[in-house]
Amino acid sequence: MSVDSSLIDAAATAPPASRVGWLDQAWAFARAKGQSGRVVIWRHALKNAILPVVTVIGIEFAFLIGGLVVTETVFNLPGVARFLVEAILWRDYPIVQNLVMFIAIVVILSNLFVDMLYGFLDPRVRYGH
Repeated sequence: MSVDSSLIDAAATAPPASRVGWLDQAWAFARAKGQSGRVVIWRHALKNAILPVVTVIGIEFAFLIGGLVVTETVFNLPGVARFLVEAILWRDYPIVQNLVMFIAIVVILSNLFVDMLYGFLDPRVRYGH
């Protein structure tokens, strides 16, 4: 399965589970105010359903970084993960330490990006107030 299809699959399964009970109430209230169906979906439903999607994409990104080791080794692709495997086989510990630290920093920065994106997408989630 490719990277794109696993992210799309994970993102597509999150919104229905997150909006099942809420959408009926919001739909009825917004329609009673006179808003069209498109406005209700884009302004109300999508705003609340996007946070679980962002969460799943962030988690999947961390799994994809971990899966690079297997992918690059099996398909003989040059990359950081394959270099990590070769450094382990060569017992080159400084390179192993640096590459593990690099992968950990990439995962931590992706989690930080997801957390910062929460505050942008949903004003109710603000940090430092």
